[in-house]
Amino acid sequence: MSDSILLDGREVQVTVADLVLHVDDDEFRGNIDCVITFSEPVSSEDTLRSLRLAITSRNTREVLDISGYLETSCGLECTLYWSMLSEHDLSETDIPDEIELLWEDDTIGTFALGRKGTMQSSDSATGDSQRATAREDGDAVPEELRVDDFSRGLTIFVRWYQPAVFSLFFFSIIWTLGSFYFIANVDWLPLQIWGAMFSVAGFGLMYYAVCMFRNHTRIEVLDSELTRSCGPLPWPKLFRWIPLKIPVSEITSVWTERYQSARNNQGVKRTLYRVKVSIKEGEDVTLTSSFARPEPADFITQKLQESLGNS
Repeated sequence: MSDSILLDGREVQVTVADLVLHVDDDEFRGNIDCVITFSEPVSSEDTLRSLRLAITSRNTREVLDISGYLETSCGLECTLYWSMLSEHDLSETDIPDEIELLWEDDTIGTFALGRKGTMQSSDSATGDSQRATAREDGDAVPEELRVDDFSRGLTIFVRWYQPAVFSLFFFSIIWTLGSFYFIANVDWLPLQIWGAMFSVAGFGLMYYAVCMFRNHTRIEVLDSELTRSCGPLPWPKLFRWIPLKIPVSEITSVWTERYQSARNNQGVKRTLYRVKVSIKEGEDVTLTSSFARPEPADFITQKLQESLGNS
């Protein structure tokens, strides 16, 4: 469903899709997810500042701000938080079938609110079931992954690469060259030492960027063991996944977990996904994380469940 807003003298069409309220997940209850697209470029800063959702129930009207977002090729995936739903019993909460989308103080339109969980409507439940079935039936390997599935074992490679690495790489080059130029043009030893410290930081950023280009996390089920390693370039164990070995006999379950990232510079959290395993004695272990969408994590979970079930 679409409507329009007036932005800087332009009439911009706004489309809202996948507007879903989570009602039965203790951690995410009250989260409202949606995908918003614009017919013309609109900055994320404008969207975060101006976009609101208004929920009107029997006795109250609550306006929600965006608490998390992710820019994708499909539009802006937004998460908003309805605190009333998490603070009150579901039976005592009047959940509307439609909510109002606002741009600053103006109404964009009213949109149907789907529900994800035990209280969802039959239409929404059918849609969620169809999407889940489609994911389960899909054999396509997500672009973030590479899989070697042989009769004797399973190996999954998770790429570290992200598009933002290009900017970081060029920034590290400029940083390092600037540090060398500074050292070459000062005669006072303390300043030269200070410049050398900056050049070391520049080399560190450069190496980090190269590792993000080249490295991957390797998850393998072989010889009754689940292992995790990183490579091919060396990487400090302090900053990313340490090598891991777990006997298959000790693993009780594998699942995908959704979580909220730390707040970014704009004070906004992102919704991310990770793969975790439970072991018989000990805490749950995170195998890999920071996926911006659920498909790669779900794919790894499904492959591991299949492989571990056959081990």
